[in-house]
Amino acid sequence: MINTEEFTIRLEKIFNHYQLNAAGFAEKIGIGRSSVSHIVSGRNKPSLDFVMHVLEHFPEISFDWLVYGKGKLGGLKESSENRIFETKQINESNTKLSNSSPSLFDKEENLIKKETKQIVQSTEVQNHHKKIETITIFYNDGTFKSYCPE
Repeated sequence: MINTEEFTIRLEKIFNHYQLNAAGFAEKIGIGRSSVSHIVSGRNKPSLDFVMHVLEHFPEISFDWLVYGKGKLGGLKESSENRIFETKQINESNTKLSNSSPSLFDKEENLIKKETKQIVQSTEVQNHHKKIETITIFYNDGTFKSYCPE
């Protein structure tokens, strides 16, 4: 069982260590500001999802320290600054690799095509005299793709 008061103290140590306020911390781990605020104030207990977000974005923090207070904040032999820098470089290189991979987009397009076929088939069953001519998908970057059923 997590002691909420002690967990809050450890969160504040993280804030101080990384020179973040609660809002900056929330933004960094991708959680709403109010969620962090409620945990820090003691209103809510931290969820597993919250803990996993913290550990994902701060891999140098050990689970045992964050949840149970066992060990030290960093828990690493090397300096935390070097580890943060290496982690940032690794994450950036992974992002570049994943963004350049055409197979991701191919899988998405294949999934869309399968779903389009299912929609067309179910629509044809419901409306014997109506058929879909074109389905257009608009992406948030301003591009679009049109699909015509076979």
